[in-house]
Parts: sequence; structure tokens; C-alpha cells
Amino acid sequence: MAEIGRRFVPRPTTDVHIVTYPKAGTSWIQEVAWLVNHDADIATSNDVPSSQRTVYIELRTTDNDKLSQLENVPIESPRHIKWHHSSDLLPEQIVSDSKSKIIYLLRNPKDTVVSWYHFQKKIALYGFTGDFDAFFELFLQGNVAYGCYMHNVRSWWKLRHRPNVLILTYEDMHADLSTVVQKVATFLGKDIMPQQVAAIVEHCQFQQMKDNPMTSNMRKGQVGDWRNCLSEDQSRRMDIWVDEHEQQDVGSDERLPLIYE
Repeated sequence: MAEIGRRFVPRPTTDVHIVTYPKAGTSWIQEVAWLVNHDADIATSNDVPSSQRTVYIELRTTDNDKLSQLENVPIESPRHIKWHHSSDLLPEQIVSDSKSKIIYLLRNPKDTVVSWYHFQKKIALYGFTGDFDAFFELFLQGNVAYGCYMHNVRSWWKLRHRPNVLILTYEDMHADLSTVVQKVATFLGKDIMPQQVAAIVEHCQFQQMKDNPMTSNMRKGQVGDWRNCLSEDQSRRMDIWVDEHEQQDVGSDERLPLIYE
């Protein structure tokens, strides 16, 4: 992140920043945003991997310098950039510039912890070998990759009234994806036709994305699957944990839309 802070040169009028805590629906919202910003170009989205169209800037690899990749994008072309960090860790000029575009997606933490656990068990990079109960404790402590979920979410929720920040929820995407597509279009200043909205919604149905090799890094995508994993005590403890973090926002005029249905 320090290297990104030194080297990354924002392009506020054309950059689109997709931000989530891990496993909060990142692949889903980044595909929606890319299609909205590229006139529902389904053909390209079926031909070019989503990871090449939306650059995961924080992931350092030995064979691909993400910062150079972004620098080489033609100046007139929009760049879509993915982040997982809290607002205080992103370059300040991105967060504070009123011309920048930041889309933040949040998800019920109970579903998030389940999905994050399964992902870390699957990906050797994280080196996690424990069971769900152990992971749950680490999650509440903030001792997992990308740190405390509530710190991450609250850092962006505090910025929700800024014109350059759009807050969405994973649950709303499930309930009414077409409305979310239209919200993203309005936020990005895109005139989008009804047939384009319909095409994006059809392409971004969860099962279709899961089956698509260009966007296939997805698991169940269900709302409320936490009931199959969390014990009654874990559910109760997480409710208390959320309340304790929300109480730290003295004077907050609106609670976080953390949906547990």
C-alpha cells in the first residue's frame, strides 16, 4: 500500500474504484460496474477475464506490475480498479477528490465471515488450516487478512454523503439487480437504455457468472447461508459485536444497513 501511495497517479475523471471487504460480492459488483461503463459490452465481457478488465491493484505478483499496467492504459480510456482496504489506507487523493468515483459494496457480516472462511481454506496463499470456529474468533478480533470487517465498513459508511462515493449492499443486488444497475449508471453519469439494463441483469445473474470462466471465482452467492454455519451463540455474539462498533460512531444519524434476513 505504501508503494501504491508513492506510485499511483489517479485519473479522477475516468477512474472507477470498486471497493469491498473481501467476499462481500466483489466479482459481482465489478462486473456490473464495468458493463455499465462500457455500454453493456457483453461480447468483451465474455472474451476478456474480469480480472484483466478490473485491476486488483493491491495484489502484488511476480509477473505483473499492476501499477505499470494501469499507467499503460490510454489516457482517454476508463480504468476500473479494485480495492479491499478501508478508506484510511487508500491514497488520500482518491478518497478526497470530488471527481473520483468510488463504489463500495457491503454485505451482512455473518454471510461474509462464512464466505471468507471457505475462500481462505481453498486458497493456499492465506495458509489457514483451522476450522470455522477458529476462523470466526479471528474474524471478530480483526486478526484475518484485510483486518477488521467493521472498521473497513464504517470507514466507508462515514463517507456515504460525499458525491464521489456510492454505497450499495449485496442484499439489494440479490433483491433487485436492475435498480442497482440503474443506480450505478446514474452515479457514473452514463445514459443507459432499458435493453442495456436488461442485458446486464441477464449477464450478471449469479449462477451465470459462476458458470462463466471469465467471472467464475464465486461460491454460493446466497443471502442468509450463515444460518447453516453459525451457532446460535456465534450469531448472538456477532450481533453484540456489530452494536459495539456502531456505538463508537457518536452522533451517527443512520445505522449501517447490515441485513440479517
